[in-house]
Amino acid sequence: MSLLSLVAVPQIALHPEKFALLYTFGNLVSLCSTACLWGPCAQLRDMFKPVRVVATSVYLVSMVATLVCAFKLRMLFPTLLALLLQMIAMVWYCLTYIPFGQDLLARCLAGCCCCFL
Repeated sequence: MSLLSLVAVPQIALHPEKFALLYTFGNLVSLCSTACLWGPCAQLRDMFKPVRVVATSVYLVSMVATLVCAFKLRMLFPTLLALLLQMIAMVWYCLTYIPFGQDLLARCLAGCCCCFL
């Protein structure tokens, strides 16, 4: 579903809701697909452990914000910002499952920023 959203990229300036809906639905399907492996209760318990409660919350809120910006506001730039936040939140959420994943990314980004200064 997320890859299918790439079909809507050329129309994003005129109809951001198409891309936003496909991309967000793809992320939701991906998130729910792991519930088939662990079970929905175990999935929810794991998602809201202290180590990933912030990442999970930002990820879920960014999905809702993307859809609100696309369908309620119908404005391109807020929708694009919400989509960007959703992408970043998804990466940050996924890194919570990799030991020291968030620390590694933070150090890599800090190292990249130092190289440009």
